[in-house]
Amino acid sequence: MSNDQLIILCGMPRSGTTWLGKLFDSHPDSLYLHEPDSVTPFTGIPLLVSANAGDAERQELRAFVEKLTESRSTKVCGSLPMFNKRYLGAVGHIWRRIAVLGAKLGSRVFGEFPVLAQLRPASAGKVYIAWKSIESVGRLGFFANALPEVRLVFEIRHPCGSIASVKRGEQQGRFSAQDSISNDYGLMTLLLDTDAARSRELTLEKLKASHPIERQAWQWLLFNEKALGELENCKNATLVRYEDLCAKPVEVTQRLFEFAGLSWNTQTEGFLASSTQGEKKDYYSVYKNPERAANKWKEELTEEEIKMVRDVVAGSRAGALYFDGPAI
Repeated sequence: MSNDQLIILCGMPRSGTTWLGKLFDSHPDSLYLHEPDSVTPFTGIPLLVSANAGDAERQELRAFVEKLTESRSTKVCGSLPMFNKRYLGAVGHIWRRIAVLGAKLGSRVFGEFPVLAQLRPASAGKVYIAWKSIESVGRLGFFANALPEVRLVFEIRHPCGSIASVKRGEQQGRFSAQDSISNDYGLMTLLLDTDAARSRELTLEKLKASHPIERQAWQWLLFNEKALGELENCKNATLVRYEDLCAKPVEVTQRLFEFAGLSWNTQTEGFLASSTQGEKKDYYSVYKNPERAANKWKEELTEEEIKMVRDVVAGSRAGALYFDGPAI
């Protein structure tokens, strides 16, 4: 990584992290990596690792970080849209665009096909590596402790918004999993070993007897409670609500860039304008009306479903970000 700055952008699935990632990608000095820990999963770092995990986990994380820019996966380094980068120059940008589009075409014909362009030239100065993840919310405290030089942005979304988006994606067949996430009892068994679950005397039997919406609300609560608790006093981490980013995209992006050490620039301004003024219907599109995207769940969930979510998260630290009541 030499003298590069690592920025980790992380949130639960369907929390708006793809748009957040592209906002960071729009900076001319950044190198955006889309979910590398989904493509190459950790083998020795648990999904819900302790913030104070030992040397073996730290060594694996360091080794993973050192190899981040070596990825040639189409998913990791080929997400669209692409932006001009100062460290590539005009010719380098053209070659990268050709390599990415060629890899995407090759993947349709041959399966996974590598991007043949160099992501970070050896001659580049300081590059801001933006690693976007939806796998590692339960690892954020560990990341912050093990990588004190990192800048970590944790994005959280209204539980009803996150649940409604997952529900819509499952109905449209957008996910690779064969069954609904609400039936992932293996994941829920892991979550039962968190402080938040133990303090509420939550059991697998109780989860199995609950409504699918309630189970998803519990997943939202337990993941986010762990992250919020472990990041509370971490100076190298910051929290952003998806709804705040949607309401004030320029102001919030400027705040996040300042936190990460990134300068403000016209390319990001242009992308902010285009991504918030135009709208594409694709499920994963970053071009959406932000106000509508943030509030769409109010049309998609019933009053009964919203009450289920509220009843699960009310009184928690994470729930207090959206619902009235003291956090516990």
